[in-house]
Amino acid sequence: MGGIISFYAILQYPKVFGGAGVFSPAFWINPQLMKVDPRKAKKVKGKIYFYAGQQESETMVPDMLAVLDQMRRYSKAEMETVIRAEGKHNEPTWRKEFPLFYEWLMRPH
Repeated sequence: MGGIISFYAILQYPKVFGGAGVFSPAFWINPQLMKVDPRKAKKVKGKIYFYAGQQESETMVPDMLAVLDQMRRYSKAEMETVIRAEGKHNEPTWRKEFPLFYEWLMRPH
C-alpha cells in the first residue's frame, strides 16, 4: 500500500511532503482517491514519480494514468511517469526502480 499512501500523503499534506514515489498504486483499494480533488491538487507543488509495471493487474496502469491525467490538469507539480513492460507488483521490481526515482527526485527543478 506504499504507493497509494504516498499519493494520499502528498495530497493531504503538501507543505510537509516535497515529493512522493507513487509505486504501483492500488487505487482499487480506495476508489475515492481516483477522483482527485482539484482544490487539493492545486496545493501540491512538489515532485511526484508515478511508477507501474505492465505485469501487474489489468487495471494498475490505466488507473494510474487516469489519476496522473487529473493531477496534470490541476497541479503545477513536477511529475514523472514510468511504465515498465517487465514490471511486476513485488519488492525486487521496486528495489530496481527506487534508485531511478531517487535520482530524479534529487535533481534540481
